[in-house]
Amino acid sequence: MRRASPGSQTSVTLGGVSPLLRVDELTRGGLSTTSFQLERAEISSLSGPTGSGKTLLLRAHADHDENHGRVELAGRPRESFD
Repeated sequence: MRRASPGSQTSVTLGGVSPLLRVDELTRGGLSTTSFQLERAEISSLSGPTGSGKTLLLRAHADHDENHGRVELAGRPRESFD
């Protein structure tokens, strides 16, 4: 997993390929600000003890709970998905 630059709002492409998932400065009540990106074909996991915020983080990524920040999937902002 590679951490995105704090405050970056523009997708960076390498060889014309954007990261599969980019999260910039995602904030939500109960969680620390989060920034990272996952490249295509990269595998990652999310682990932690019960109550550590795993589900809160995933719900914020999917925009199911109120949050602030930028999330892109395959170069498209999450707001562009219905």
